[in-house]
Amino acid sequence: MSATISNLAEIADWLKAHQFETHFRPVELEEGILIGKTICDVQTLLPLRSISSRFELPADPERIIQLCMESLSLGDSVLIFCSSKAETEKVATVVSNHLRELLSEEPQQDFNHMLKIDALSFFVEYFQNETQSSDEILLTTIPTGVAFHHAGLTMEEREAVEDGFRAGVLRILVATSTLSSGVNLPAQRVIIKAQLSGPSALTNIAYRQMVGRAGRLGQSSKEDFGPVDKAKTSAR
Repeated sequence: MSATISNLAEIADWLKAHQFETHFRPVELEEGILIGKTICDVQTLLPLRSISSRFELPADPERIIQLCMESLSLGDSVLIFCSSKAETEKVATVVSNHLRELLSEEPQQDFNHMLKIDALSFFVEYFQNETQSSDEILLTTIPTGVAFHHAGLTMEEREAVEDGFRAGVLRILVATSTLSSGVNLPAQRVIIKAQLSGPSALTNIAYRQMVGRAGRLGQSSKEDFGPVDKAKTSAR
């Protein structure tokens, strides 16, 4: 079973199997590209809606933090895909730092609603005991409900991060494209911080795998926002 194999009929014939294909999706998926402050249809580029200006920051030109905070304020989780291990750590750190600043200015009840503070304190202790992690960046971001996931982490660290995100304790997860296949970690919002050219350029198959993380049955209504790219945003 695959959502991205292009030669399905050929494979079915080779296996002497019956081909079954469906486009049914139990939860509607909204795909878009962020252009300035506006989310536009990924195919037509027609405006869909503007994102909330409540969490707008001068130091957030790609509006990653703004999108994350908009989702958190609704009680939703966010999965951010980046093109490299170094970028996942950088984005997680930036989001975590700004999240800490923004939430310090919010009313206490909003703070608890957004981050599930009590559950987070238990998870921090669990993570340290289970993984014996010495990753300073991860140990700094996790108390704010933010983590990253890539091949440079130990298996214990990756599994603990997956468990935390799946349980809804970690609210924002920044990952490389390897997480887009093989690990079932649905999110209400998927942000693809894409490179649209060069050796790490986003491919159609990778994009489809990534958007497949949003809109899973059993979650609330989902949105998936496609490539967020500074150069492309400016050009539009």
